[in-house]
Amino acid sequence: SMGCVACINTIDWSLRQVGGVRHAESSLNPFGAKGGQAEIQIAAMSEDDVDGIVETLVGAVGSAGFADGTEVESVSVIPNKV
Repeated sequence: SMGCVACINTIDWSLRQVGGVRHAESSLNPFGAKGGQAEIQIAAMSEDDVDGIVETLVGAVGSAGFADGTEVESVSVIPNKV
């Protein structure tokens, strides 16, 4: 339900407070449609860690006042190169 730059800033700040988040950036839907999406990069050691972080991220968005319609569209795993 984002609708302005202040919403983006609030959501970005909330996402970045979650442990394991390396990068988080949200954006509004194009053409003035209310709402938006976020792309988040996390560091996790296991699939269970990923699940826990994703659950915490959804909770952070809800706690920031944007609970309606929050859903995870996709999760991609990129192996860490040492």
